[in-house]
Amino acid sequence: MYLQVTIVLIFLVLLSITVSFPTGCWQRTPAKTVCDFRYWSPPLLDSQYKIGPYQVEVKKLSGNFSSQAFIGLMGDRATSSAFILLDCDQSDVSLPANTFTSNLNWVRSLYLNKCYIRNGIAAGTLSFLIGLTSLQVTNGIFGPMNAYSLSGLMNLTNVFIQAEFLEKTFPAGLFTKLTAVTNITIQTSSLTSIPPGAFDGLTSLTSIDLSGNLLMSLPVGTFDNLVSLMRLTLDGNNWKCGCHFTWLSTWLVYSGVTATMTCSSPVAYKGFALNRAIAELGCTTSTSSPKIRSRIIAVLINSIPFIISIFKAVIIDAIILTEVLIYLFNRARVHLSFDELS
Repeated sequence: MYLQVTIVLIFLVLLSITVSFPTGCWQRTPAKTVCDFRYWSPPLLDSQYKIGPYQVEVKKLSGNFSSQAFIGLMGDRATSSAFILLDCDQSDVSLPANTFTSNLNWVRSLYLNKCYIRNGIAAGTLSFLIGLTSLQVTNGIFGPMNAYSLSGLMNLTNVFIQAEFLEKTFPAGLFTKLTAVTNITIQTSSLTSIPPGAFDGLTSLTSIDLSGNLLMSLPVGTFDNLVSLMRLTLDGNNWKCGCHFTWLSTWLVYSGVTATMTCSSPVAYKGFALNRAIAELGCTTSTSSPKIRSRIIAVLINSIPFIISIFKAVIIDAIILTEVLIYLFNRARVHLSFDELS
């Protein structure tokens, strides 16, 4: 028994010797490798690990990130828990266009934590992450973005950004190509404005959270075409409530979307919910806006299958009831006939 245990231990030691981890990295679990950016020597290669990791963390990142750093991580890692995390420890970082190469189609989540990306994310930088479903950016700074910074992420469903936008806004078109996205959260990001058409074309979007920013107003019709939207969180901004928000108040009534929005000014309406402020101001509401009408029509169209199913159920119940009544009527006639004969 002891001999067998000794042989197994010797085998494991020899196996560990034959596999050399990349410099500055260690394997925390069979699935996860952690690298210290100050000491590592990319690129990471499958041959450097006993079991190829599908969870990669790079700590203490600063300065220019290594191009093609992950190009040697190949193979089948298509699992829902596959991710890459870049932790910059509140340092300035530059991501080259070839940071994420085509072999990374197995990555499902990308986390950027405490990264000051002052030069933004160039068009195409993330486009090879075609399997990405979640993008999370926290405790950092985003520099100038462009309409194609998130291009190629056709499977992305969740966007969570809790980092400061240096330009206090984001470009029109940044999100409009994310046709699969269901949730967009941009919290405490110092946003002062939202571009017109910011969410156009996102027919799968069910939740938007813009809480904790510096927004005072919104472009008319910002949410009009979001036919799947169910939840809208707008608390913690500097909303200046007035009749210019009549469109939003009317849209909320007719869309059925659950929303939270509290006025910051004028002083007389501070703390009021938007609909209450609009009512107190005596603003005239209307459904004449083409976009509001289109939203109402969209809601009605989406309700058609439910209405048809109810109608079918009523028809079927009516048919069954009619057949029962006919059966009872015929039985009653038979009994009457027997009674007359007797």
